[in-house]
Amino acid sequence: LNQVAIVLFHSHDVRLHDNVALQMASHHEHVIPVFLWSMKEQGPWGVRGCLEVVLKDALRNLDKKLKQYNLKLVCREGEDSSTMLREICNECAASAVYWNKEHT
Repeated sequence: LNQVAIVLFHSHDVRLHDNVALQMASHHEHVIPVFLWSMKEQGPWGVRGCLEVVLKDALRNLDKKLKQYNLKLVCREGEDSSTMLREICNECAASAVYWNKEHT
């Protein structure tokens, strides 16, 4: 597939190994890994404090690993993840978005 695909990473799933969404997106010519962050959508039980520090460290490590494949993690923060995702899709003319089901 010669179109752009986006892979969404969740706050509880920033792994490369055994990542079905990434495997599916890899069939596309261009892959853009994306992490969207919305404190509002996280609610009162979302990632806060020490967990936020751990998540940021995990995202840095993910970006480092992605660079080995000439990919750069795109991180966006805002009120509404749906709006942020639409904006990214429009910016890069993405034809598909892949993500893994979050089990938490």
